[in-house]
Amino acid sequence: MNITMTEARLRPETHIDLLELVSMEGRYYMARFYIGDDAFILVTKDQRPVLFTSSCDARDAFHHFHIKQTEIIPPAGTDEMVGMTSDSVTEMRVRL
Repeated sequence: MNITMTEARLRPETHIDLLELVSMEGRYYMARFYIGDDAFILVTKDQRPVLFTSSCDARDAFHHFHIKQTEIIPPAGTDEMVGMTSDSVTEMRVRL
């Protein structure tokens, strides 16, 4: 489900169980987060994903929320280069 920062702040549940900062080609980070069983992608009012230029920018954007766990998911372009199929790749995660 897509959600804007304004909508996220209006939700009564301000505790984020998991914030994932997904690296987009090693240049930007997209925020995907979970509140209970609900998954969200942070988007602009135009419904485009918010792209942060650094993990620090993403952290600053979420400073109003209590976050239980944060993980960075870096790109794995080398897997594509060596011909590995996407179902055989284990996603690397870095805990913050």
